[in-house]
Amino acid sequence: MYANEFISSAWSDDAARFLHEPVTEIGRLQRGAELAVQLVEGCSHSGVTYTTATYVETVAATDQVAVQGDAWQYELSQGPCLDAARHQHTIHSDDLAQDERWPTWGPRAFEQLGIASMLSVLLRSRRRRIGALNLYARRPGSFNDQIDLVETIAVNVALAAEDARQIEHRTHAMTSRTTIGQAQGIIMERFDIDADHAFQILRRYSQIQHRPLRTIADEISQTRTLPQIDLN
Repeated sequence: MYANEFISSAWSDDAARFLHEPVTEIGRLQRGAELAVQLVEGCSHSGVTYTTATYVETVAATDQVAVQGDAWQYELSQGPCLDAARHQHTIHSDDLAQDERWPTWGPRAFEQLGIASMLSVLLRSRRRRIGALNLYARRPGSFNDQIDLVETIAVNVALAAEDARQIEHRTHAMTSRTTIGQAQGIIMERFDIDADHAFQILRRYSQIQHRPLRTIADEISQTRTLPQIDLN
C-alpha cells in the first residue's frame, strides 16, 4: 500500500500501518515525512530534523527542497525547525517572505525555493525529544486550519520512531552478548580457562587497544585468532 492511497483529511488505520512498516527508527521518520505530504493539504515538501546534545541534521526528507530548506536553517542558526526543537512547541509561519523572526532564512527560502509558508512540530516520544517534523508549502497560509492534524501525525511518528529505536537497541544488545560469548569461548579453549577469566582477558584486549569490547569480540569470533598483544 502506498501513501497516496490514504484519505488526506484525517489520520487513518492505513496511515498507521504504513508508518510502522519499516523496522528502523530512521525508516519510520522517513515514512512520517512522506505521510505529511500526503495527508496535509497544501504541503509540498517535508523533512525531519533530528537533534542531539551536540548537533542537528535532517535524517528524513521527501525531496531536495526540504533538505535545502533545513540546511539553510542549520547554517544560519535560524528558522522554524530549530525554534520548534529548541522551544519544544509548534512553530507556524503563514508568510515567510514577511516573517520578521527569521530575517535571513525566510526571504531566502521564499525567493530561492519558492516556499511561502511553513509548519514545524516538535517530535517528542515518552522518553526523549527527537527533533521536529517540518512541512513546507508553496502558498501562504497553507497550514492555518491543519495544525491539529499535523500535531496528531507528529505524535504518531514520534511514538513509532521510539518503538523502533528500542527494538534496535535490544537487537544490538542481544547481538553483542552473542558475539562476546563466542569470543569468550574461543579464549577459554585457547588458554584452557573458565568464562570469567576469558572475559577479563577480553576486557584487557579492549583496554590496551582502546577499542570497544564488542569490536574486539567480533574480530575474534570472525577470524578465530587473538590479538598479538602483550597482556602483562
